[in-house]
Formats: sequence, structure tokens, C-alpha cells
Amino acid sequence: MLSTPASRALAAASLAGVLFVSTQLVSDGLFKGARLDLTQRHLYSLAPATKEVLGKLKDPITLRFFYSKSLGEAAPNYGVYANRVKELLEELAGASDGKIKLEIYDPEPFSAEEDRANAYGLQPVPVDQTGTNAYFGLVGTNMTDDEQAIPFFQPQEEGFLHYDLTKLVYQLANPEKPQIAVISGLPIAGGPPNMQGQATPPWQIDKELQAVFDVHELGGDVDSIDPKTTKALLLIHPQGLSEQTQYAIDQYVLKGGKAMVMLDPLSEAEQRMQQQPGGDLSSHLDKLLKAWGVEMEPGKLAADADNAQRVQVMQGGRPAVTDYVLWMGLKAQNFASDDPATADIDTVNLATAGVLNPVKGATTTFKPIGYTSPDSEEVDAAEAMFQPDPAKLLNEFKPGGKPLTIAARVTGEATSAFPDGPPPPKKKEADAAGKAPDAAADAATAANEAKAKADFVKDGKIEVLVFADTDMLRDEFWIQTQNFFGSQDVTPIASNGNLVVSAMEHLSGAPDLSSLRGQGLSARPFTVIDSLTRKAEARYRQTENKLEQDLKDTQSKLTALQKGTSGDDAKKGVLTGDQQKELDSFRGKVLEIRTQLRDVQRKLREDIERLGSWVKFVNIALVPILVAVTAIGLGLLRSNRRRRVRGDRAAKGQ
Repeated sequence: MLSTPASRALAAASLAGVLFVSTQLVSDGLFKGARLDLTQRHLYSLAPATKEVLGKLKDPITLRFFYSKSLGEAAPNYGVYANRVKELLEELAGASDGKIKLEIYDPEPFSAEEDRANAYGLQPVPVDQTGTNAYFGLVGTNMTDDEQAIPFFQPQEEGFLHYDLTKLVYQLANPEKPQIAVISGLPIAGGPPNMQGQATPPWQIDKELQAVFDVHELGGDVDSIDPKTTKALLLIHPQGLSEQTQYAIDQYVLKGGKAMVMLDPLSEAEQRMQQQPGGDLSSHLDKLLKAWGVEMEPGKLAADADNAQRVQVMQGGRPAVTDYVLWMGLKAQNFASDDPATADIDTVNLATAGVLNPVKGATTTFKPIGYTSPDSEEVDAAEAMFQPDPAKLLNEFKPGGKPLTIAARVTGEATSAFPDGPPPPKKKEADAAGKAPDAAADAATAANEAKAKADFVKDGKIEVLVFADTDMLRDEFWIQTQNFFGSQDVTPIASNGNLVVSAMEHLSGAPDLSSLRGQGLSARPFTVIDSLTRKAEARYRQTENKLEQDLKDTQSKLTALQKGTSGDDAKKGVLTGDQQKELDSFRGKVLEIRTQLRDVQRKLREDIERLGSWVKFVNIALVPILVAVTAIGLGLLRSNRRRRVRGDRAAKGQ
């Protein structure tokens, strides 16, 4: 019999321990693998796109997971991440209805598993000074021995884990990639050697497209594009396309082919490639766009103060940071959430983008799917050529109060840009050797012309995506690259690549994995802080501009006064008494204005630092304080309730 308080407490503690262990055992059995995913992007749950891919598996797939336990012992963060990878692989296998077989290996040094990992091309990583290597990768194979691999899992890329595994499974289940065609005026697939003899490497966007599609690069004059074999067409900065090529594009679209057209009123990439300044930096396709019912404002750029990117400039001989309104970082709210091409877009960085508008009286439907904030205006492209002044553009910025369209979906009935049929073929150059005409060749040419006229389509339903920027494809605008034991590790910081690949997936009919691809962006901007910072800067900008103008005027008057002496005094460099007083007054005013200007800049910096401190307090301290206060309040409430209950019982007992 438990008669003493101590014995009762011991029994209660023992019972609690038994209950805790029992609960753990029962929960491990009943809820193994279950988790509550409270992350914003549901990083720890199988997404609908993943379930769709798994549900369509017809043939078995084998996944071989290679993980060296020595890596986790040397770097515990890899051990934690390895458990995460293993759990997700097991979840994929469990949800595949037996179609996915998972094998797990620990490739110890000099073992057959290590030889196998090397044979599959997995990335070895040294874990000690003796040269012992560790592995942390995945290889998948299908029934026809096709292979797909992830050479090494990087913990900092955990946000992309779900997408990478789903893509690997999909590519094994569908080894034949959809075929797309690319016509590009920019060297996205790499270029010829430079002056130092080094070849221009492919852009990352080309690698992303190659991973998903069977990409056909089209160059020179294009005779035709078959919509039956080419599932989608991508045009990037198309400059100087021949009539023949434009006609091929026109007919491809009218015959049901889907196209994504990326134009630019001022291509900074083109500007970098030009050996001599002054060349054309734009691409427009006016003839085709007009037929499709869309136009890009000639010589105009979209400027957005609300989404401007921060750049470093020199002000007064000192480095400073300001908003560059022609470089934009558009957010999710700047893209149509109901459009499949832009539904899962997060952040997209653009540079000197153009402005799109519908053509009046067009028979097609013009739907904006990417747009600036209302705090925008159109700027002449000349302002961004050569050496643009971001501070000047910001000071002269006058918002128009309405968004500007930088991307649009164009659909509906359209008429050919070549209403009279195919353009006449180019005339052949005269034979330098003076040979007699080839009758057979002339007959074949005539037959081809007759066939082209017979195949001509004058109108049809079209589906075209038009974007008014191509600089968004440049690596520096959306990825970070670092060397990892001899290989290049690429981490996206914006959704630029996701946007292009997702749009092409949608147009080509490939499964849309954009909801997975955009999960792991490493750059998660503090949008509230950015907005408040810009508002704080705007409050001081007007005062700062006025002080700077006063400073310029005063310095001009001072210079004029110093040059304004006359006669013998001028030759001797001597000022009159009145001139000396005025000179001293101007110098004093210059010092006073500079002091005021420094005070304005200091107050702005203090406001921004105060804002940052407040945000840190809210995130670090305020929430725990609120939780603690709530807990104390609930405790007091329960204590008061117990007292009332005891009081009521005591009253009834009396």
C-alpha cells in the first residue's frame, strides 16, 4: 500500500516512464513515416506532380543509393541529410505500388561497392588525410539499362531534393525526351574560342533544357519546321532572320505548333559581345508579332521602382548602394497565378526588359502573364546604353500608376504574316566556272516551290508566349556556381530557368514539374524589409536631391566668383573686400550643405538599422515572449479555475 507521499511520487514517475515508452513503441508502429509538414512549400510531402509520375510507372525501376557512413562521422550535417534522402527514397518506393526497387549501399574503401560507385560516375569526396573517399549519390536504372544519376547530394540543395528525385524517376520511365527546336541569336549553347583561345561555355539555361528535352539547334535559313515532330519552338533574341525563316516560323505556329518568343529592346548580352559599340542591340520580329496581335514598344524599357534591384554606384567619389529601376526582381505577385507557365514562379531577375501591348483590332487574345508593379514607367532605351546612371534614373523616375506587361500569352485565330504565300526563294549566285544550268536541280527547285505553295496555310489557331527580355537567361542573373572537388556545383537564386523550362514543358506537353523545381531557391528575399527600406529612402531622397542641387549651384557661383576678378587684381589673384566676404560666405555655405547632406544620409542609415533591429527582435524575441506570456496566462487561468472549484466544493461541504 502506497501510504507516503514519496512512494506515491515514485510510483507516478515510474508509471509515466512506462507510459512514455509504450507510447513511443505504439506510435513508431502505427505512424512510421508519418509527418506533419508545416513548411511553406511542403518540402517534406510527396507533391501531386510526384504522385502523378509514380502513378504512371509501367516498368520497374531500380534506385541504388550509395552513402558512406564515414562521411556522416566526419561531417554530421551530411549524416542528418543522408537520413532525409533515405526517408524520401523509401517514401517514393512505398508510393510506387512496387514499381520502384530501392537498394542501399555503404561503399567502404577497397570494396566492390566502391568500385561500383566509381563505375557509375558518382562523386568521391576525401574524408581524411589518408585519401579515403566517401560517397553520397544515387543511380537509377530501368529495364533497358538506361542510367540516370545524382553524383552527390549537397545539403544546401535540400529544397531541390524532391524535384531531383522525381525528375530522375520520370526520365527513367520516359527515356525518349520531347523534341524542341531552338533558334537563338545568343550563344546559349556555347560559342567559338575568344581572343585567348578559350571556347565560350554553354549557358546554364542550355544545360537545363538539354536535361529535359531533345534540343535541336536551328541555324541559317530554315525551310520548314514540322509541328508533328517539333513539340515546341523557342526563339531567343532572333536578330536578322531571313524572310524564309520567318515564313517557316509563321507556318509552324499556324499549323498548331507552340512557340515561346523571347525578344529584347536592349540586349546587354549582345552589347557585351559586340567588338565595336553602336550596333543594333534589339530583337523584335515586328512582322510576325503584328500578325499575332502583339507589339513591343520600340526603343522603350520598363522601369519599376518597387521591384528595382540594388546595385553599387559611386556617389561623391564614395561607393553607395541605390535602386536600379531598369534591373527588376519580380516576385510571385508579378506573374499570373492561373497560367500554367507562370503559376509556380517565385523570383525572376530581369535586365532592361521591354514593354508588350496588344495590337488594336487583333483577332487574338492578349493575356498578360508577367508584369511590373504599378510603380512603373517607360524609359528610353538610350538611357541604358554604354554607362547608365542608376542614381539619375531613380531621381528622375516618375511612376505612371499602372503595371507594364513584360510577358504575355497570345491565343486565338490569326492570319499569316505572308498573306500572298511563301516568299520567293533567294536567287542563286552565278556559277563562277560558267557551267551550264542543271536542269534536274531547277526542276527539283520548282517542285519544292509548288509543294510550299500547296502546303501554305493562311490562318489558324495559335498559342504563343512572348517575353520582352533575354538577359534573364544570363547565368549571373539566376545562378551561383562554386567548385566542389573539381566539379561545378550550381545553385539557383531565382526562378529564371524554372520559368523557361516550365513554359516549354507546358507548350511541348511534357509533365509540368515546375511546382517542384521552384522549391529550393537559395535566395529568399525579405520583401517586407525591402519595401520599408525603399519607403525610408524615398522620404530622404527629395531632401538629398535638393541639397545636392544647392551644393552644385553654390560651387558654380564660387567658381564664377573666383574667375570674376578684373584688372590688376585679377592678374595678381587679389579679391576686393566685398568679393572676399562673398567668397567666404559661399565656402561656408558649401560646408553647411555638405554637413546637412551627411546628416540626411546618416539618418537614413539609422532608420534602416533601426528597422533591421526591430525585425530581428520580432523574429527572435517577440514570438517566444508571446508564447511565454500566453503560457503564463493560461496557467494563471487554470489556477484561478481550480481555486474556484475548491471554493465551491468547500462551500457545498459546509
